[in-house]
Formats: sequence, C-alpha cells, structure tokens
Amino acid sequence: MSELGKLAGKSLKVKIGEANLELIPLKFKEREVIAELFSSTNPKEQMEATMEFIKKVLKNSYPESTDEELENVSFEHFTELSRAVMKVHGLEVPEEDLKKLAPEALKKNK
Repeated sequence: MSELGKLAGKSLKVKIGEANLELIPLKFKEREVIAELFSSTNPKEQMEATMEFIKKVLKNSYPESTDEELENVSFEHFTELSRAVMKVHGLEVPEEDLKKLAPEALKKNK
C-alpha cells in the first residue's frame, strides 16, 4: 500500500433514533453527490441534494438496504443524519443551515 492508502476515510459510529449505525464516507469517485450538495443555492434543490447525499452514504454503509428502506427513513431523523454524514466527511455545517433544510422551514420558502 502506498502513502495514499492512508487517506482512506474512517467510518463513524453513531446512534440515531433506535439504530446504531456505522457510516462510511464517500470516496473521490463519488464526488458528483457532494458537488450537487455544494452547488445548490435554492432551498428546495439544497434539500434534494442533502437527501441524495444522505441516501448515498447510507447505501454505501449498508449495501444490503433496500430502496424502500431508504425512502422510508423518517424525517424526524433528518437533522441528526445530516450532521452525522457531514461529520464522517470532516465537514461542519452550522446549526442554522441545518434548520433551514428542516421540513417546516422548507414550507415557509415555497
């Protein structure tokens, strides 16, 4: 293994709701998901990009999960999941920005 092998992402163990999760960070080859996340300025587009980012991390972390399981994750866990997937990538998002993406905030921005 070369020195670059040392740059592989480390997983993050978190408890969200009743689930004990181990999240695996995305890799450079999956950059399109992260690019969408940071290129959007419209609140609705930002929400969709965040949801795709979360779903991609969850699917990579739990490849046996079904699309139905991913689609049925409750919005009550949105803020915690957002925070956790950002953290596993070494990113910090201000709490204010997370609140802007909450479902009740999006209703106001329609």
